[in-house]
Amino acid sequence: MNPHFVFNALSSIQDFINRNNALEANEYLVKFSRLIRANLEVTKANEVLLSEELERLELYLNIEKLRFEEKLNYTIDIDEKLAIGKIKIPVMILQPFVENAIIHGILPKDKGGNITIACKKVTNNQFQVSIIDDGVGIKNTARKIIKKHTSLSTDFTKNRLELLSKSTAKKYSFKIIN
Repeated sequence: MNPHFVFNALSSIQDFINRNNALEANEYLVKFSRLIRANLEVTKANEVLLSEELERLELYLNIEKLRFEEKLNYTIDIDEKLAIGKIKIPVMILQPFVENAIIHGILPKDKGGNITIACKKVTNNQFQVSIIDDGVGIKNTARKIIKKHTSLSTDFTKNRLELLSKSTAKKYSFKIIN
């Protein structure tokens, strides 16, 4: 989990408290603690069920929705033919891409934006998870950044998937389309 996300989540809780909004602060804190616990529970595993990964991802998106309110909308579409309770994927593989979609796609927009996580069966032994946003795009965001900043999450994820593909019979890949 990105340390910036943890810092921002705690800052949002503090903001709710400072505005004397105990109910929202409590709701946010409960969701945040569930996400932290869920992430800690899978730290020793290499793989997790897709259904569990999607549950954690929805907790994360709920927290971001509380934080950004109408600026962020999301949906999770799951193909009925896809047995998400039987498919294993690498732990915490989706969240960095969703976080990038929010930061580089949705937040720079003047108005709110949408993220869709679509899971579909491609063949009997192949499936696809797409993270689609209607944001400005990572290339357009990068042009606006004044100070030099290099996001390493994509490189880390690519290297991690390559290593996992070499060490298991499964082949993992991803593609970013801007």
